[in-house]
Amino acid sequence: MNLYPKGNRIVFEITDQGTGISEQNLRHIFEKCYQADTPHKKEGNGLGLAQVKKIIELTGNQIAASIELGKGSTFTVQLFE
Repeated sequence: MNLYPKGNRIVFEITDQGTGISEQNLRHIFEKCYQADTPHKKEGNGLGLAQVKKIIELTGNQIAASIELGKGSTFTVQLFE
């Protein structure tokens, strides 16, 4: 996890060491009920990232995701003053 100031924002990044998310799935990960991890579809309802994004955007902030296949995913949240 990285946390740092950037202008009038506070930025934090959370990175995992997984296999990453395909470009096709990355386009949909913030959609309600979307589950990219097909072997675990019975274990959840796909609302987690959609709810996180909604809360962050309702407060006037931003979230984004990036991937590096075979190395993991990074979620970046920017909180504005």
